[in-house]
Amino acid sequence: SAYFDLTDLTLEELTAASFLTCLLGRLPTRSRTAAQLQNAVKTWLGRLSFRLEVTATPEQPDLCTPRLSAECSVLEENLPRALELMADILTGTLADQPDRIREILAMERMNAENEAVNSGHSFTRRCAQAHFSAGNAAAEVALTSRSSGSRRKKNRKRKSRLKIFLPYKISQNQ
Repeated sequence: SAYFDLTDLTLEELTAASFLTCLLGRLPTRSRTAAQLQNAVKTWLGRLSFRLEVTATPEQPDLCTPRLSAECSVLEENLPRALELMADILTGTLADQPDRIREILAMERMNAENEAVNSGHSFTRRCAQAHFSAGNAAAEVALTSRSSGSRRKKNRKRKSRLKIFLPYKISQNQ
């Protein structure tokens, strides 16, 4: 696993980072086509995932740390290939196919909507929890942005940095 600190992102950029997790590993890189990339992942890795994680402590519910998590499972003898593949995906992914990106994001949106319909109680619980801690609020922003396909109007206008993040309270990192 590798973790990348996202605390310097604006709320709009954090929403974009949520979408980025859907695209990594599914778009071509500078050295591989999308088909070659998928073949390499199936050949050398047992599992590959990218996601936005938010960590918080119960002692400080007004603070949270959003991170991009890159994880894979791999046999020890394939570790050098796995590291090279992860580096290729993280540093070389090409975002020059807007039609493919729209297709991937549409599929993700449909999946999120199906999850909301099939597990509405969980979806509602996560949205309600957003009002009680920074970690839950940041996680809800990512969830809402992926399922609605748009950002909240108030979040679009924010230029502050993510430091303290509650739905109606955002501290500015000067």
